[in-house]
Amino acid sequence: MKRIALIIAATMVSPVLLLGPANAESSATASTHSLVVAAKLPKLKLTIKAPSTAKKKSTITIKTKGLEPGEAVGIGIGGENMGDELYTGVANKKGKVKVSIKLPTSVSKGKWTLTVYASTLKRKGTKTIKDIN
Repeated sequence: MKRIALIIAATMVSPVLLLGPANAESSATASTHSLVVAAKLPKLKLTIKAPSTAKKKSTITIKTKGLEPGEAVGIGIGGENMGDELYTGVANKKGKVKVSIKLPTSVSKGKWTLTVYASTLKRKGTKTIKDIN
């Protein structure tokens, strides 16, 4: 099972600070220690299956895999990032999402790109719908 990187930072306080200085002239200081635990990140590219053509305002089925179980996911169409957001949710226990979505009225005739984003924008997948008519 793959795991997402986890970073833990802890601050440790010197016992002198907690117990008080031995004499009034000595000073207590806190020391900071960091512990970094890193695990293998999931793959960056997600797999998307969707129709290559669609009718305007129709309902299409989108399937994606390569996610972690329970990972947040967003699906958009067009635009620089998400464009029109079509769906937000989480992956199932197998790291997959299957959803039927009605194309919004803002999607006109032509070529459009579906984009699926995982929990970070660097983890994504795209699929082009070559013809919406």
